[in-house]
Amino acid sequence: MFERDRDSMFITVYEGIIRHELPFTEGETILTVMQNGGIESITASCGGKGACKKCSVYIKSDDFTGEALSCVTEAREGMSVEIESETRFSFAHRKNAALLGIIPQECVDRSEKLGNTALAGAISAALSEKARNELSRLQKIVSAVDLSTHSSFSTEFMDAMTFE
Repeated sequence: MFERDRDSMFITVYEGIIRHELPFTEGETILTVMQNGGIESITASCGGKGACKKCSVYIKSDDFTGEALSCVTEAREGMSVEIESETRFSFAHRKNAALLGIIPQECVDRSEKLGNTALAGAISAALSEKARNELSRLQKIVSAVDLSTHSSFSTEFMDAMTFE
């Protein structure tokens, strides 16, 4: 958390239930402010050109309320920014994923966010016979486990959640 002083400008960013008060200087985009503040749950694979739309956020300010691309929208004093759930879940923070048991703690530093891999796989399968053959092979050896049918899943999941 950053300390406020009279001359600093701040935006409030909500990353799920986590609230961040982040300082910025005039002309900085919301994405830059969030990255400078250590928020890793949002990216812009287009390099901040507004093309990929992966940095979509919901903002509230004096003159606008609605969805915006954080890589091309300037931060303004008093602005409230919510990282949209689709974005948060697509680019889950590695440390939180480990706390929830989604990935092993030992893998936090060796893992990376890949985004929508299901979409990439679907495109690959649609365009490549080799990919379709590999999917057919994998279907024969992979089995799905529906965790929601396990009696202790809800309890274990809630116990692993952390609220700040």
